[in-house]
Amino acid sequence: MKIIVTESQIREILSESDAFDNLNNIKGASQLKTIANIMATPDAEEETSNITTPDNNTTPNKKSISKSQSFIHPLGKKFRVSSGFNEPRGNKKHNSVDIAAPTGTPVYAPANGMIVYSGDIGGRCGGHIKIHHGDIKTKYCHLSKWVVNRGRNVRQGQLIGYVGGGANDPHKGASTGSHLHYEIVSKSGSHINPEQRQFGFA
Repeated sequence: MKIIVTESQIREILSESDAFDNLNNIKGASQLKTIANIMATPDAEEETSNITTPDNNTTPNKKSISKSQSFIHPLGKKFRVSSGFNEPRGNKKHNSVDIAAPTGTPVYAPANGMIVYSGDIGGRCGGHIKIHHGDIKTKYCHLSKWVVNRGRNVRQGQLIGYVGGGANDPHKGASTGSHLHYEIVSKSGSHINPEQRQFGFA
């Protein structure tokens, strides 16, 4: 049996396509803490920040995540995309989609996964959730409220939070109007266009 003992080895195994199958081989509280820190840190991107978030010594339940699962639309119905994928944003492109929806609109997990961050991270994003689905991650910004905790497994269609971003929302980040910022990121770190049939859009 392979035992993982260093942070570099943990990072290496988390990058493998069968990482969740291999997590059962990781032993020891310090290694679990390292995994939680690695997985719970939001990525430094357009609307998320690279702050280090607290860990809760949790690891994913591999049975809750499928590498080939289909996705559903995170708002359950097709609200208007107000800012599309790769649209110009100053001197860079928008690596996500903004979905125009009223504050308080329910947000649902698009697929099975594990919550690796939930809370207000400040900066441009504000109220934020990140879900690890195995080979990809999904991210949500400007949430007015989140109802899932870091380290918990979620099922497809489960309520995770509510759209925010309006003028009176304390968790709106840099948003100037109610909408959901929605990102999909591959395990290699590249952004994927959510506006595809496989993700419940087109």
